[in-house]
Parts: sequence; C-alpha cells; structure tokens
Amino acid sequence: MHPLGPSGIPLIPCPECQDEVVEFKSRKNKGKNFFKCVKFTESLGENKCPFFRWIEEYKQEVAKKVKKDLKVAGLDPSEGENEAVRQMKHRSPIYDEDKTAIKLEKYELKMDKLIVLVQLLVVLCLIMNVIALLGVVVLICK
Repeated sequence: MHPLGPSGIPLIPCPECQDEVVEFKSRKNKGKNFFKCVKFTESLGENKCPFFRWIEEYKQEVAKKVKKDLKVAGLDPSEGENEAVRQMKHRSPIYDEDKTAIKLEKYELKMDKLIVLVQLLVVLCLIMNVIALLGVVVLICK
C-alpha cells in the first residue's frame, strides 16, 4: 500500500524515474492540486525528472499503476481499478468537497424557490393593503 497525500490519493513512485512523488496545491490555479516528482524542475537539466500531473491526470496514473500491479499479481484488473477508485473516494476529502458542492446546489435551488414565495407573499400583502385603503377611503367619502 502506498502512502496517501493530503488529498487522500496514494503517492505512487514516479513513473519516469521511480523516485518519490509529492503533492502540492497551486497558488496560481485557484488552489488546484498537482503531483510532481521530487526531482522535477521547470528547467530540465542533468538528473531532473519531467513528471508533473494535475490531479485528474494523476488519478489516471494511479489507476494504471494499480491495474499493472494487479496484472502482475494475476488478478482481474477491472475489479482492482474499481476498488482503487472506491478507496480513493472513501479516503479523499476532495470527493467530500464534491458531495458538499452538490448539497449546496440543492440548497441554492430551495433558497431560490423560497425567495420567489416570499416575493409573492409581499405582493399579496401590498394588494391587500391597497384594497383595505380603498375601502377606508370609500367609507370616509360616504
């Protein structure tokens, strides 16, 4: 079993050089998570590694690695990939954020409906007040 990064995704060895992979949050891309080899630098030189992946691409790398490991172990890769994804979803707070976003969307829709109902009630109250005011004016004029 591989160690987990802060997002709950396993940190597999670098596919390029087999060294350690680390996880970071980008400052420039709205806090989006990325994974890179410890030997990665933007200016590639001697003893440098080109491995850099955004989180979605890295999940695919992890799935490939799990599939490859299961083939070596003689197990059905499709079951293993699904199990790996299930484990990532279970452990990763990123998937919790996705669930929270879905819940927030539902609440936003409910709030929109509630706002429309309140606006309708305000209009009805205004109409009732106008009718009552007209009734008072008619009674005074008699």
